[in-house]
Amino acid sequence: MCDVVLDYVDKLTVPEEDASATFANHIRYITALQIALDYLFGQMQKLEQCLPKQREGTITWKLGAIGLSRPEMDMAAAAYRWYSVDLYSLATTVGWLTLGQQEHKAREYAKRVLGPVIVFRDKVGAHPQLVAPKRHTGTAADKDASTMFRVEAFDDRLVVGSATYGKTQKGSTSVSSLQRWSLTERHPEMQKRYWPPSPIVSTADSV
Repeated sequence: MCDVVLDYVDKLTVPEEDASATFANHIRYITALQIALDYLFGQMQKLEQCLPKQREGTITWKLGAIGLSRPEMDMAAAAYRWYSVDLYSLATTVGWLTLGQQEHKAREYAKRVLGPVIVFRDKVGAHPQLVAPKRHTGTAADKDASTMFRVEAFDDRLVVGSATYGKTQKGSTSVSSLQRWSLTERHPEMQKRYWPPSPIVSTADSV
């Protein structure tokens, strides 16, 4: 009997008979997400090839210095939003399928695996904080920052999460911050976890 491996790092699997019948649509969904994530990775690599060389540890965000046009920067921002949402969808689906079909376990798994990506997804990628679900309601600064976050150049990569935003309203000051992460740095880690060497393969329980 073979199992279908969905997470190669944590060694999470589902029985092959379930993957080909009960969960066939779920497996197809995961594969489609992997293809989309690979596409975004490739597009971001192309943009990063256009970045000028900069001193190590330097953060650049102004258009004239970063070497990309406004439409290119807008596309990079859109790619980050898309990537964070699809990666969260992939991780929670894998968690749900392999951890007893329990929603809270799927969310906990995604939070552990995705790190700063899930913070970005919750505060920016999935929806602006202005209309966020109650469980994700943030500060006044969060609500502004979710629609004005910026993509920056850092160590020859395009990153998000470097900036901190502050807002003073009616005498009260709030701060919004994310955790810095790079799509092109994170994606190879996700490939290693979810689809080496190709999407959704079967492996024997014993040899």
